This record gives sequence, C-alpha cells and structure tokens, in this order.
Amino acid sequence: MGSIITGLESIQKRMAGYERKVLPPLGLTPAAITLPLVFSEKESLDVIFTLRSLSVEHHKGEISFPGGKIEPYDKSEVAAALRETFEETGIEPANATVLGLLDDHISISGFLVTPVVVFISGERCGFCPEPGEVREIFSVPLAHLADRSNYINQNHRTRSADFHEFHYGDKRIWGLTASVLHRFLQIAIDF
Repeated sequence: MGSIITGLESIQKRMAGYERKVLPPLGLTPAAITLPLVFSEKESLDVIFTLRSLSVEHHKGEISFPGGKIEPYDKSEVAAALRETFEETGIEPANATVLGLLDDHISISGFLVTPVVVFISGERCGFCPEPGEVREIFSVPLAHLADRSNYINQNHRTRSADFHEFHYGDKRIWGLTASVLHRFLQIAIDF
C-alpha cells in the first residue's frame, strides 16, 4: 500500500503545480466532470468510470466520467462536478478530496467541460448508480491505463486533432472521456 500512497502523493503534487488552460465560453453550455481516483480492494490506485444509460439525452451507452451541466446555484465548477458525481454515483462530496483541475474541453454536444480530479477516500465507497443516468460504475487500475499497449492514438485529419482510445477488457474508452484521461496521464505520470 505504501507505493500506492506515494503514487497518489506524486499525482497530488503534480496536479497542484499544474496551470490549466481555461477556454472562453464561446456560447457553449458550461459543464463539469470528475476524474475520480480511489484505492481498490486489490491495493491499486484506480480510476472510476460510469457507463451511461440508454435513456440519457447525450452519449447513450458510452463510458464517461460522472458530471454534467453547471447550474446557476453551483458555486463553482468543483461544486457542480461533486454534486453531479453524487447524483450519478452516490459518492458523497465529503469523501472527495480535490487534487486539481485539468484543461477545459469542448464536447461535440456543445458543452464547455471543466474536468476536476478527485481522490475518493474512506472505506471502499458504496456506489449507488442513478438508474436513469448510469447503467454501471466500474474502476480501472491506473497501471492498466498507463500501459501503452492498452492505448491507441490516431490523428483526425479533418479536425486536426488526436483521437485517443483506451481498452480494458470489453470496455472501450474514447471521445472526450479518453481525451481528458490522456491529459491527466500526461500530467500525472508523464504518459
């Protein structure tokens, strides 16, 4: 467990020293997501993902990070991300330690997304997926995501952007979720 804690401390230091890129709103809807880290029962540091339900408006059946639209009553991007995470997964905001914010991303559905990296503490938190939004909550070891044999990078010539994709068993992590994850890995472990 000691090396995992050291790994988390290293990530925390790197996130604290990271100066993120903030994009102008450009008429986009502001949103916030969390990239949750947790110690697993197998004594590894894992990343938590959700599999979206088939009844949500955007990105049905896709793998994502918990989050959503920033509401007028949310005090900040962090508050919105933690609120949405609680609503979708049952993870209490009190169990989340904010490690830092990543670069803003623009989603294809018209959202300006601010990713918030958090560590979920306490006993293995009981996840409680909100069935209208989330079909499944699962975690992937950070070591697996950091293994380049589980990663594909292609350049989209039409958009002049990289397309990131990660694989875990039968799960395919792509799109905005993979872009956010890729940026996190670059900062956290020099991926």
